[in-house]
Amino acid sequence: MSGRGSVKEISTKPRNTRKNMGRQARASGLNPSANSEVMTIREVADYLNCHLNTAYRLVNDRKIPSFKLGNDWRFLKSEIEKWIAKGGGKVKP
Repeated sequence: MSGRGSVKEISTKPRNTRKNMGRQARASGLNPSANSEVMTIREVADYLNCHLNTAYRLVNDRKIPSFKLGNDWRFLKSEIEKWIAKGGGKVKP
């Protein structure tokens, strides 16, 4: 019989290719098994009770722990809390 009328069985399982595996977002030096809430820059600005532009300035000046996910900045809440505990964001006299 010719191939025109035959039905080919199609697998519904996803292929195990690098493309389908996804990526993990984590800050460098962080334990991969550590669980922490990932926050956006807006959420960090709200958490720090500062203006969004101030949060961007902290990121651009590399004063706050952050990482990029695509074109967006992301923050680990645990890292932000450590940064605050160490005196991050204090005005220097």
